[in-house]
Amino acid sequence: MIHSTPETGYTYYQEFYFLEAEDMARVISINEETVEVPYGSFSENILETMEFTPIEPGTKEYKYYVPGIGMALETNPEAEARVELIDFYNQ
Repeated sequence: MIHSTPETGYTYYQEFYFLEAEDMARVISINEETVEVPYGSFSENILETMEFTPIEPGTKEYKYYVPGIGMALETNPEAEARVELIDFYNQ
């Protein structure tokens, strides 16, 4: 579980089942990024994480979280993939 006040460098398991699912994430930065997606541009209190697994060395995904919204952007440089927020429903 990530802390409510994450710190750069903090690493944690997202899922663990030995040799089956060992998903981890590391906090890369807080408030140092600007995220531009079809839904809009965000530049305050952005949380950037890098997700990885020891089972597949070298595979990394970067996720960018916006306060009050959640994940706005996911990138995978190896696969040249990008998932972007296009809409947000707030009740």
